[in-house]
Amino acid sequence: MNLGRTFLIAVAFSLIFAISSDDGFAARRAKKKECLECHAEKKPQLKEKFVHKPFSKKECLKCHETHGFTNALKLKKWDAELCFDCHSDKKGEFTKSHVHPAITKGRCWDCHDPHASSNPKLLVKTDSDLCYACHSKEKTEFAKENIHPLVKDGKCLTCHTPHSSENESQLRNTGNGNCTSCHETAKEEFVSAHAGYDAGKINCTDCHNPHSSSHKKLFKESVHVPVSEKKCDACHDAANSKEPLRLKIPGNRLCTICHLDKEKDLGKKHVHAPFSSGPCLDCHTPHASGNKDLLIKKEKDVCLSCHDTEKSQMKLAHTHTPFRDGECSSCHNPHASNEEKLLSDSADKLCFSCHKAEEERLKSSHTHKPFKEGECLSCHNPHASENNYQLIKVGKELCLKCHTVTEEKKKKYTHDPFQIGDCSSCHDSHASDFDGQLKKADGEVCYTCHKKDALSRKYQHTPAKEGKCLGCHKPHSSDERNLLTTSPDNLCYTCHSALVQKFTKKHIHKPVQEKDCLKCHNPHSGDNKFQVKKEGADLCFSCHAGIESQFKKESVHFPVKQGRCSTCHNSHASEEALLLNNPLSKLCSTCHVQDKKFQDAHLNFAVEAADCLGCHNPHASDAKKGLPNEYIHPPYEKKDCKTCHEEENGLAKTALKKDIARVCLSCHTSEKEIFTKDVVHTPFKEGKCPTCHNPHTSKNKSLMKDTGSQLCFNCHKDKLKEFSKGYAHTPVKEGKCIGCHQAHGSGDKALLTNTGAKLCYTCHKDFENRLNKPVLHNPVKKGECLTCHSPHVSDNPGGIRKPETELCLSCHDSSSGPFKSAHATYPVEKAKCVTCHDPHSSDSKGLFRSHLHAPVGEKKCNLCHAPAQGVKPFSLVKPEDELCYSCHGDKVQAFKKGHVHAPVASGGCTTCHAPHASDYKFLLEDTGGMQCCKCHTEAKKKVDAKYVHTPVAKGECTSCHNPHSTDFPNLTMKESIELCNSCHPTQGTFVHPVGEKYIDPRTGSMLTCLSCHNPHGTENEYVLYYKKDRELCIQCHKVE
Repeated sequence: MNLGRTFLIAVAFSLIFAISSDDGFAARRAKKKECLECHAEKKPQLKEKFVHKPFSKKECLKCHETHGFTNALKLKKWDAELCFDCHSDKKGEFTKSHVHPAITKGRCWDCHDPHASSNPKLLVKTDSDLCYACHSKEKTEFAKENIHPLVKDGKCLTCHTPHSSENESQLRNTGNGNCTSCHETAKEEFVSAHAGYDAGKINCTDCHNPHSSSHKKLFKESVHVPVSEKKCDACHDAANSKEPLRLKIPGNRLCTICHLDKEKDLGKKHVHAPFSSGPCLDCHTPHASGNKDLLIKKEKDVCLSCHDTEKSQMKLAHTHTPFRDGECSSCHNPHASNEEKLLSDSADKLCFSCHKAEEERLKSSHTHKPFKEGECLSCHNPHASENNYQLIKVGKELCLKCHTVTEEKKKKYTHDPFQIGDCSSCHDSHASDFDGQLKKADGEVCYTCHKKDALSRKYQHTPAKEGKCLGCHKPHSSDERNLLTTSPDNLCYTCHSALVQKFTKKHIHKPVQEKDCLKCHNPHSGDNKFQVKKEGADLCFSCHAGIESQFKKESVHFPVKQGRCSTCHNSHASEEALLLNNPLSKLCSTCHVQDKKFQDAHLNFAVEAADCLGCHNPHASDAKKGLPNEYIHPPYEKKDCKTCHEEENGLAKTALKKDIARVCLSCHTSEKEIFTKDVVHTPFKEGKCPTCHNPHTSKNKSLMKDTGSQLCFNCHKDKLKEFSKGYAHTPVKEGKCIGCHQAHGSGDKALLTNTGAKLCYTCHKDFENRLNKPVLHNPVKKGECLTCHSPHVSDNPGGIRKPETELCLSCHDSSSGPFKSAHATYPVEKAKCVTCHDPHSSDSKGLFRSHLHAPVGEKKCNLCHAPAQGVKPFSLVKPEDELCYSCHGDKVQAFKKGHVHAPVASGGCTTCHAPHASDYKFLLEDTGGMQCCKCHTEAKKKVDAKYVHTPVAKGECTSCHNPHSTDFPNLTMKESIELCNSCHPTQGTFVHPVGEKYIDPRTGSMLTCLSCHNPHGTENEYVLYYKKDRELCIQCHKVE
């Protein structure tokens, strides 16, 4: 009954919820906001006198795209075409010869408000105020003492059209048409003002400024004296003559009658060609000009009309101020000079005439040679450059012109500023009072990036305290981590030489042995004496982490409880095992006096020369007293010494019973059957159990005296030397002898835990899986791994018994007919067999590798190599690249793009591809990333960094790079920003701006993703070159 009611109620609620979901709830969720709900600041514009139709109808999406939560402006089109979608009838107005720049840039909204305005045609301002919004410079120029009435009244459109015109400057009429529409040239006062000459035949703007002027009658700023004095006949025939505008004397001779000083310039060492051979009027106007010195154009335009190279430089990102402002004569004499390039003074003096502050810096104690010798142009382009400060090259490319650091570039670790070419992060490019032209003193320049608070602790390392960073660190690169000047041990011993002798003892602390002082010491400063990173035992626990938990037992040795490891152990080196400060018994007796209490505790045994650690744990124990080791022999625990020791007068003696093995087996009965095995371990066979086992206590299971291989080497000392060879089997390397061998006895030789290959497959499971392939190498088929491999160590890679080819030929007769036939009669006795063959198994006859080069598979070796019977049978018939392209001709064009991989450019296909066979596709020598890292060692270092770019971590280099040729630097698939956005699409929208508009102040080049991020790996989060907080930002955003 209750179940039925519950069911009905559940159904009812479900129906109610479903109905509400379909109606009100869903409707509320589906309702979209109108644009003006968020953009409320636009609402008042709906009340303006003139409102754009789409805006008045709230049809925002006619022009805009939706923008999501970024609130960024997104238009459907970003030029006039957006407006032409509706105003197509106006398009024709913009097709004349001279178009208003606002139109050519496609920005109608520079003049018209796209939403609403109080002015007709939605203009953002009225009359000349609108024009001056862009022509602000002209507004200043038009405010001179004498202003044309139309300009004063803001009537720009009387003379100009707003959109386009067939006439220059968008004038409404040609020639003097605009002027004569107001000024009557036939009037007597007009003729008189022009000295009786017919001014209608002269262009009005040759003498007059149509807007404003400092001179009366709107004369241009620079007026030829005869014109200003109305002495036209000084140059021309009289006004009443037959040809009143004809010159009295043709050519330059007319000019030099007055300008005698210019005639003398012709005798200088360097004469400007237009001055020596061309007419003066090529550069100067004879009447008046808006430009200084009667130039026909602005000085810049006059010069650039001939100097095309410099003209193109005007478009570069960084221009020299005089060059940018067109003041060429600031540096050059326009007519003649005794200096090269027509300079108006010697190069160094010329630069310092403006850069006076830099001239003062010549007094600095360290000056850059080019700066000192006035060779500014060694580094700077005098006109313009794509780089900051008009540098001729970027960063280290410039510096490396003179400063050869080839060797430094090869080093394993590089300083980030050096790596990215930002030399000026540390060095002043001109002069400094600090060594190396550093911007600040040694340490201070480092602290610009590296936080100085590392030195705020109580104990400071002397070099760090004195700011002598370069005493320990290289400034550019090093083969040592942290850019150390030499290996850490050698570096430390440079000052701490007295310690060398102390560290040459028999037993050396691992950090000391590995020459890693920084394991324990902070190199800069610390809160503890000697700058040790932690105090007392806490320092030791940094490495000996497992021991710390062991010290939380029932009873703890007093020095351990106090964290005083150094009471027993030397922190660096000792003649005693375990780095003990003294021989064991002497060390213990320092604290433990052998009084009656001591004797009673040891049952009156003579323990003066005993091994205390045979019974006691030196650190801690679960027992309440006595510190016994974790594993305790039961007779010892019961204080039943007579079970194992000889007896006299009812007391146990120190000596063990002679038949100790029988005593052991009386308890360990299961071990008796070991004697029936084919192979029995000698100590076990001879009843010498204490050889391996401690009869009292041990910290190792089974009361073993030592751990791993160290226990075995106590007897097998001859193996120690053998096992030091280059290639060791992993169990050997890890000291796990019992991984393969039984401890007491075995049915297999050498006490092996299993027979033949079955033992090997215990670990090498992948090889066992390969047994399923149709073709197996005979030793593999028989499970005879040791035919080829040494079980312990070898001088050869892969642990093989002999060098590769020698090993193969010990079974395969290279002189036999079948062998020769299989190798197309080529003498392969000295070749590497595994180049083509898999030594274990294969899917094809002949044990060929997975991917086979076609000529090899077809035994057509002579397609690439000389004949088998030739003098040099393995020499190639053509150069390597020609040989490859003879088949792969389709690749030739694809490999000729702007940037080519070095092996491709040099024709070294086999740098990456195996010429015969491979287990990897495309016949690569190795898997993707590992193949690349063989050459790109710098990138390989980044794989080991703390933070690694995902494609790098996966070895997928070709995710970003084309392995052969591409149109982009570093062989990237795309331009860097576009490439990054292909995986990180949101980054270009929501983070720091990048692209052509944004310049990296360090290099003067475009800011890209790689300005901040390393494409491979770094020690900083998000693969940043610097830490993501202040350190990264101040690389560009400099702060003092």
